[in-house]
Amino acid sequence: MGSSLGRGRARPGRCAVPAIAALASFGLAGAALAQQGGYVSAPKAWELDLQESATVGMDRLTALHDGLLIVISIICLFVLGLLVYVMWRFHESRNPTPSLTTHNTVLGQKVGVSKEKFNALPDYGKSPLFSGVERLVIRYAEEMTRKVQVEASLVMALREALGVEAVTQLTLTIAAANFTNRFNEALGTELER
Repeated sequence: MGSSLGRGRARPGRCAVPAIAALASFGLAGAALAQQGGYVSAPKAWELDLQESATVGMDRLTALHDGLLIVISIICLFVLGLLVYVMWRFHESRNPTPSLTTHNTVLGQKVGVSKEKFNALPDYGKSPLFSGVERLVIRYAEEMTRKVQVEASLVMALREALGVEAVTQLTLTIAAANFTNRFNEALGTELER
């Protein structure tokens, strides 16, 4: 029948036995050579480094290991420095009354909203910093976010003050913000405290 090469099937038993014998003999010969050269040794108590290498390949792996140890140490020190900075920067004594609105303040300030207004948001209904229209807009955003259903009188007041197009744009903006907030809440993403 000829050779089984190229047919996809080897005859069981004929090729496997010589291959296993060859691997075993190479393994035994390598172990014997390593023991004669004194390369194989048992681990020693309190040994912190790798054992002596027997090959050039192991020398390269040891060099890679040592280089990665240096890189990882530098990364760990950098992260430690960041953690210390964050602990110092956001410590309670440096920030006694933290704002509840942080991740949109930069954008708000770019379009002209002052820091004082951001700080006054929790009491927007009583704060003299907000105009009547601004109070309506904030109340509209709160009702859309908390109740979903908005009072018809509030919608009518906003349409009179801003116009239909502006109320539509405002509604779209609030809905998009609520979408991202619900997405982050579902995934447990903590953006601010």
